[in-house]
Order: sequence, then C-alpha cells, then structure tokens
Amino acid sequence: DGPLLEAISAESLARISECNAQSLANTAWSCAKLAFFNKPLLEAIARAAISKCLDFPSQEITNTSWAFAKLQFEDPHLMEALSAAAIRRIDVVDAQGLANLAWSCATMQYQNGPLM
Repeated sequence: DGPLLEAISAESLARISECNAQSLANTAWSCAKLAFFNKPLLEAIARAAISKCLDFPSQEITNTSWAFAKLQFEDPHLMEALSAAAIRRIDVVDAQGLANLAWSCATMQYQNGPLM
C-alpha cells in the first residue's frame, strides 16, 4: 500500500539518527523485499550506515549490501564503507552472508580488490 509505506518512510526518516545497525539493515532490507524505492529514506540509511558500519555485526553488513543492490541504489561511498567493515569481520561472516556480499558486488558492478 503506497500511502502506508510513504507514512512509514516519513517516520523512519525522522528517526534515522536513533537507528542502530539492526534497525538500519532491517529498514533497508524491508524496502528491498517490498521493492519500495524511497530515495530520501535510502540516502539517509546510506549516510547513517557509512558512519556506523565499522561497528555493524556481519549480518547487518551483508543484509545492507544486499538490500541496496536489490534496489539498484548505487552509492559508491556506502559500498566502500560496507566492504571495509566486511573485511574487518570476514572471519565471522557465514556462507550466506558471503554469497549475499558477492552477489551485491556483482550486481552493483562494484570491485574491491581486498574484499574479493
């Protein structure tokens, strides 16, 4: 439902600074699963994730990467930050997370030598 998703987006946007890693990743993932592209919300999620992602658990890194790729929302700064965070946590990323990360990079035609 368009009006409902727009209302949820507006409220999420207003509270983006309160979001932790899981909230940011879940919001991005939800948008992707619903194929709901709200540019202001995605830009805000990207900015927040860039500033916080070095502290993200591995699942939030890979889910955020997957969501932005699924939505075809290209943000090289976000991909760079998520890649750096993934490299730091690569020893705890599970097989599904690695697959999601590889798929995201391929889908976005993003190349990060150290990550790959």
